[in-house]
Amino acid sequence: MFVVILWNLWINRNAKVFGSPCVDAGSIVNRSVQLVHITEHALVNHPVKKPHGTTIATDPLHWDPPPPTWMKINTDGAQREVDGYASCGGVARDSNEMWSFSFSKFIGVCSVLDAELCGAYLGLYFVWNAGFRQVILELDSMDALRILKVDYAGSHALSGHLIEFCRRAWCVKIQHIS
Repeated sequence: MFVVILWNLWINRNAKVFGSPCVDAGSIVNRSVQLVHITEHALVNHPVKKPHGTTIATDPLHWDPPPPTWMKINTDGAQREVDGYASCGGVARDSNEMWSFSFSKFIGVCSVLDAELCGAYLGLYFVWNAGFRQVILELDSMDALRILKVDYAGSHALSGHLIEFCRRAWCVKIQHIS
């Protein structure tokens, strides 16, 4: 339920930032409860049938916790195509799946890649300032992943900050999620 509420808060926040029709905060909880009930009902009454020779993910909201003493942060960036306005956000949880913190930021006009990298940068910034030194950063952009793992010293606007992060005394694993 917690994840569904966070997701609905994120959807509501993006709707406000990007000028879409919004709902009031009270309906966020109601909508989340309704979504959980509908999903539970569908899974119980209509189990997923696996075609012969294929695999089907039955838990699309599955999240793997980090190892003990590690923190995992999932970040994302988005851009509205109409005018280029973008935002980013992230959530950090520990090995016990306990929420540590989350963030969201309206960036302004930039590319989707810039929004993804800004989200990754801010996630690392907040994790470092919270005192964590063993971190797994997960993001869904292959382009951002390439820059973070291979080309962090390149010509991107955040390159200087990313180089500075790499020189710190900590262990950061960066991985892609789909």
